[in-house]
Amino acid sequence: MPSVKDASPEVRVMGHPVRKRLIELLGEKQSVSFSELREETGLPVGTLYYHLDVLSGLVTQDGSKKYVLTKDGIKFYSEMAQKEGLPLPAQPKTTSLIPAWVFTRMMNSLPVTAIVFVFVVAAGGYLLGVEGYLLALMNVYSGQGYVISALSFPLALVSYYVYSTLVAFISGRRVVSVSGFLATGLVYLPFLLVGSLIALNMSRGTDFALIVSQLISIILGTGYLTSQYGYRLERSFLLQLIYYVISTVLFFGIVYQ
Repeated sequence: MPSVKDASPEVRVMGHPVRKRLIELLGEKQSVSFSELREETGLPVGTLYYHLDVLSGLVTQDGSKKYVLTKDGIKFYSEMAQKEGLPLPAQPKTTSLIPAWVFTRMMNSLPVTAIVFVFVVAAGGYLLGVEGYLLALMNVYSGQGYVISALSFPLALVSYYVYSTLVAFISGRRVVSVSGFLATGLVYLPFLLVGSLIALNMSRGTDFALIVSQLISIILGTGYLTSQYGYRLERSFLLQLIYYVISTVLFFGIVYQ
């Protein structure tokens, strides 16, 4: 008797409601951990592993051990989504200005992501702390002590991740991962330019460097939101602009209080 694993994708997926649900989850959320799949399905470990094994060829694991759809899996889900009115598969879109692929590759390598994060936090904290400048989300102002200024850089990254996670939760895209958090380091990498000019006492170029850093950070943030949560580029860009507006309001509130 032939194994169910040898059957066609349609038979394997549609032949059991659990396997259909697994394909739907992966198609909608792009990547899901094993624990999240257990939470969503309520299945015992052994049973869930069995259904994932049956879906071999349609489902695989990425570098962070999360489950994702293969090319064949994406194709099957796309056809199923069109027939049943489900959301189309969330796939990172890239352009020359929105490098979402950079974040996708980074988050598949936890060591690389961690190195970038530690470097950005350490360098940014030191450069701002030397001259007593504080990073308030996406704006910089002076007049603080070394410790507070140095801590403001990692706190800005944490604030950004909290914002992106909260927005994702509200929109039903609950993607929380260590690599996703560490990848925020790349979003704030441009602010090292501002910190470098401040540390070198080149105050004349600081304002222009801040504008450039903010612009590049908005572009990188758009790519981050697209790769992390599967948003369309225009939605990611809008969410990034909202964060910038919040940052600016906070900045003026602090400076002119």
